[in-house]
Amino acid sequence: MTLRDYSKIRDDYHSIIPKALRLLTERLDKSLEILAGGRKVTLTTIYGTGGGSTVQKTKLLANFAPFAFEDAADIVGIPYKFVDGNGYDVEMDDNGVITIEEKMTLGDDDGKFATGNNHSKVKNSLHFVLKLKHDGNIFTEVFAALVDVPNLKHKDSGWDDKVTSSGKNNNGFSGLKVHVSDIDCVTPIYGTARTNVKNQKRLCTFVQTDYVNVAY
Repeated sequence: MTLRDYSKIRDDYHSIIPKALRLLTERLDKSLEILAGGRKVTLTTIYGTGGGSTVQKTKLLANFAPFAFEDAADIVGIPYKFVDGNGYDVEMDDNGVITIEEKMTLGDDDGKFATGNNHSKVKNSLHFVLKLKHDGNIFTEVFAALVDVPNLKHKDSGWDDKVTSSGKNNNGFSGLKVHVSDIDCVTPIYGTARTNVKNQKRLCTFVQTDYVNVAY
């Protein structure tokens, strides 16, 4: 089966991401300073670096990232509409409307493309995944890719369902993993989707995500 070429959507996101990250940094700097009564504070100042801080920071950013992406797309003249639809978040254009589920995380598990709540396992649209590392309010490293979730073939690819198997279906998180045999379903935007153990020829079980620095 020939998979769809998502190079236009890839190129659109490649243009949008640096400007969206700049807007997020600027808005975090301004809004957090106001909320702190004029004090210079950052994500790290508020949430720290350990424990559940990654989840808390991700939840905060996920609320406001869609607005930064919409505004960044408008700046560069790319059609991008946040719709928060049933099963997807965004509509973009590629000879017609493309529906996309967006997932962003500050987690650093190289073997996961994204982390979502338990409802993520039913999402079956094209996925845009964005993984970020940060220093204060500045995003220092980025991995971004498109994952063609509907066309993943291996039984271990996709959103895991450990929550259901544990009998606690309303709690916990699901992770998006891609078996190395499904590497053709991954279109990197920033960073590298790696199938081998780092600095070795031996194959991994799941595709690994390597970050890059993105100047913005």
